[in-house]
Amino acid sequence: MKVRATRKRLGGSDKAQRRAVALKLKAAYEAGATTQGIAVRFGFARTTVRNLLHEVDTAMRPPGAQPLEPQVQL
Repeated sequence: MKVRATRKRLGGSDKAQRRAVALKLKAAYEAGATTQGIAVRFGFARTTVRNLLHEVDTAMRPPGAQPLEPQVQL
């Protein structure tokens, strides 16, 4: 029997809390994390991560694109 990991549920009843979480996910994504990596880190399904990123108007990378490399200033 396969056991699935417990995932968080984020209801729509508290819009301020939902937006706050979405903004945290956006910051991680814009720092270079993948949607899969964010899902694992925050305990959400990848689809939930994608939906939340869209809710806060995140510019999405093309599917399969490599994560962003950290910018090094000389």
